[in-house]
Parts: sequence; structure tokens; C-alpha cells
Amino acid sequence: MVWAYVMENGNGVEKHSNQPVFQLIQKMGLTDEQLVFDQDNNRGEFCKLLESMDVGDKLIIRSVADLADDLMNLTYTLQKEHKKRKTH
Repeated sequence: MVWAYVMENGNGVEKHSNQPVFQLIQKMGLTDEQLVFDQDNNRGEFCKLLESMDVGDKLIIRSVADLADDLMNLTYTLQKEHKKRKTH
């Protein structure tokens, strides 16, 4: 399954352009069920998505910066997911 994750711009202020991601989503014909959006840095929807993804699934993102606030957080998130996959 292919998923797309989009960190939306908050408070009506455009911090980054999500247009390239939306163009790819449209080009690939992804359905609403394959799209995940977060509006704040808690990334609650992203965490739910990680839990539901299967081995072999692909994730479209704008930038790794959308996945975590810093490198340590990103490393922790990816290591946690990797360990989960190894045990299943």
C-alpha cells in the first residue's frame, strides 16, 4: 500500500509548500483512505499511521522534517518502528 503524509501549515501561515506532495498524490491516484494529515507537531495521525503500516508499504512525504522536530526524535521513531517490524 502507498500512503501519503502531509504536515499542514498552521494558523493560516504557509511555512512550506505542500503543492509537490499534492501533485504526486493526484498523479498516483491515491484515495482519501491513503492520505494522512497532521496540523500540529504532536503528529498524532502520523503515529497512528506508523502503527497501521505493513512491511513493504511506502510513504510519500514532503520532507523528513515533517516526521520529527529534530534528528534524535526522527532516529528514535524510525528505530522504534524497525524493532516492531523485526518482532513480527
